Amino acid sequence: MKNRKWKKRLAAFVLFAGLAGCMATSFCVQASQDVAPETELTQEETTQEETTQTETTTEALTGKKKQNVTSKVTKKNQDISMEVSCGIDGFAAYDIPMVVRITVKSNENFNGYLQIIPEYDYGQNIVAYGEDIALTKGEEKTFSFVLSNISTNGYFTVSLLNEKDKVIYSEKEIVTLETFGDTVLMGVMSDDYSGLAYFDSVNINCAGYEQDINLLELSEKNFPEDSKAIDMLSYILIDNFDTAKLSEKQYNTLKEWVNGGGVLLVSLGANYQNVLHCFNDDFLTGTLGKIQKENISFALSDGPVSLEDVDVVDFSLDGGKALESFSADKAVYKKESGTGAVVVLSYDLSMEPFVSFEKRKEVCSALLEKTVGSNTINHLTGNVNTYSYDNSNDIAKITNDSKKPSTVLFGFVLIVYVIVVGPILYLFLKKINKQENLWLAIPATAMVFTVIIFLISLTYRVNKPLLNTFTVMQLGEGSKKEKVYTNVVCPKAKDYRIMLGEEYGNLMLRDNYSYNAFGSSSTEKKDNYYDMMVKKQNDGTQLVIHNTSTFKEKNFSLDRSGGNEIGSIDLDLHCYTTGFEGTVTNNTNCDLNNIVVNFEDNYYMIEELKKGESTEIDKDKLLAAKAYDTFYSMVANINNFIPGKKDKDLNTYYQINSFMENNYVRKDVYNQGCVWADVGSYTPELVKGASVKQYGRAVIYSTFASEYEDVSATYCPDIDQVVVSADGDYDSMERYIYSGAVTATYSFENYPDITAITNMSYDKTVDYGKYADVYAYNVETGNYDMIFTDSDTLSGEELKKYMAGNVMILRYEAADTKSSTYMPKISARGDE
Repeated sequence: MKNRKWKKRLAAFVLFAGLAGCMATSFCVQASQDVAPETELTQEETTQEETTQTETTTEALTGKKKQNVTSKVTKKNQDISMEVSCGIDGFAAYDIPMVVRITVKSNENFNGYLQIIPEYDYGQNIVAYGEDIALTKGEEKTFSFVLSNISTNGYFTVSLLNEKDKVIYSEKEIVTLETFGDTVLMGVMSDDYSGLAYFDSVNINCAGYEQDINLLELSEKNFPEDSKAIDMLSYILIDNFDTAKLSEKQYNTLKEWVNGGGVLLVSLGANYQNVLHCFNDDFLTGTLGKIQKENISFALSDGPVSLEDVDVVDFSLDGGKALESFSADKAVYKKESGTGAVVVLSYDLSMEPFVSFEKRKEVCSALLEKTVGSNTINHLTGNVNTYSYDNSNDIAKITNDSKKPSTVLFGFVLIVYVIVVGPILYLFLKKINKQENLWLAIPATAMVFTVIIFLISLTYRVNKPLLNTFTVMQLGEGSKKEKVYTNVVCPKAKDYRIMLGEEYGNLMLRDNYSYNAFGSSSTEKKDNYYDMMVKKQNDGTQLVIHNTSTFKEKNFSLDRSGGNEIGSIDLDLHCYTTGFEGTVTNNTNCDLNNIVVNFEDNYYMIEELKKGESTEIDKDKLLAAKAYDTFYSMVANINNFIPGKKDKDLNTYYQINSFMENNYVRKDVYNQGCVWADVGSYTPELVKGASVKQYGRAVIYSTFASEYEDVSATYCPDIDQVVVSADGDYDSMERYIYSGAVTATYSFENYPDITAITNMSYDKTVDYGKYADVYAYNVETGNYDMIFTDSDTLSGEELKKYMAGNVMILRYEAADTKSSTYMPKISARGDE
């Protein structure tokens, strides 16, 4: 008996040990799969790796630096050499796309791919970049990538991997990043850059914002093939340069950049034939005449100036207009293209007599201000929305129209099962006198209903990634610029490979930080880890999604520029300091919903407008902008809605309108407007093939500028534009006063002859708080007097008491300390 017990115990122990061994083996296999490929080494490779680590330590002490990049070899290979450069003309900045050029030479035949992995900030997800490459023995090739974003420390890793995904060479790079916001960038293509050096530090003033020009040298060698790499440029000047050196891809990049908001300056003169070489389509065409000496005049702010004996080619630009506000001699033409422009000058800016002209900087400043494009305006006003967290992810998600599991259906099946397995089954067996088979019938019935539920659930099964998109399309003259906000849900924890459609690029993850109760997920990320990789291949661009868990969501955006096949929303508006009116016409090829017209602080909403239809704007129905979330009043009771399609649509419109208000309406620039509309279901050509299940929605929009029709003298629409200093705790964008009083000093030096100020918020309260009382410093008594007590306007002799030259000091105090308080909007004007 004891012997049997011992044998049973031994068998149990062996069985337990076997199970433990299987679990350990499974764990080891899983762990080995999680290790990056380059760490899976043989014994011989391990010895070599240890030697490499020693060599790497020595390399780290010296390093190598080229221009703005410092490199450190982290995995050495005697057969590989690599050179890395970043940016345009050595300029790379925070939070903007950056071009990276990598020159690779191999002493042996090589097939594999090149990979760049930025080292993002703590907690950020990682977008890697790759390209399949092949090198013959001794061959040297240069490859370029455009990184959409990079960490603030400027670190990234460049690796060479073989066909088995094994790293055979690796370098860690550090690029010196500069601050982009302090200067307006201008790229110059010229065979003689020294002749244009005077452009450096030329001042430009637009919409009250002022900065200096910083020149970057461009050539056929460093000009990229992706317009995102030059989006930070406001202007590009081509002067005394043979454009035949540019490739077709570079030329297309130049056109995309212009259509996206850049301004191209083409300087002709005696070398006009070389300059015009690449322009062989309708992007830039015109008529040419003879070259002769002429006198040219320029309109400057302090009066006209002229320059004598200038070589001028007789030229007119097709589709362009003479820029007579700058030069009355028809020597300069401007043609709108998309949201940018092409400007052709009939003379050469890098040749005499212009190079020695005493007023050359003032003339160039006036030229740049007269030809300003959306790139410049967006940069000067800080409206560069390169990367921001917003509700675009939520909008993309709600476009998903795939089948959802029905609670009613599964509830009905469950109820039927309970009835069948209970009274029906019992009564049936009793009737046939087989009650003793109940213990078999119940599990059999359960198995039948399990199969039924399984078959029903197959209709909801997700076996490929769900791709939900929200596309914002900016319409221009003959151009369209798409930004696709994307939400993707992958059903399994594995890598998914998706071929991207043509011309989509600039991938940026939208959920950049992911913290949890145990710290950031980035702490688990090993070397060579990425969340997504954009990989160039011979047959296109592949997006590799590294999905680490079932149904994990990823949110990202992509851009594309192309032709405008949609049409336009045409406006015939009359704009005033108090609002606007006029006509809206749908000249697109589709019916539109949720049309919103915006001009400064006012919005007008149109529920529906079919193609070809027009409607009049009722000025009395304008919706005044609020400091925060203007469109919330539409859906104030959104949480109490009865579920239904109408409510879902209203919620969607609210989300879209809030998104457009927060991201595309220029709240800090005056005389500017925007119009947008919902085009309904829309799936961009983002993916090739049927590798995903795709749903989407789109909005079209365009911007416009308009002058006030009720202003004929000096007018400052908001004195916040001329604030010199402020003392107090408040939000300058929302005007919210956090605590106490706010005292602000205003200088009207650029708005002479101010005779009245008007409280645009006079006698108005809003649902989120009240406006502060306004006091003005009396220069005669030295006291603060309350103003706007009986009227919304302070003018004449009363105003003079509070003006010391062009300076005025106002103090804002909360009328009710128990409620939220906002500083009112105040305008200033001169006599009509």
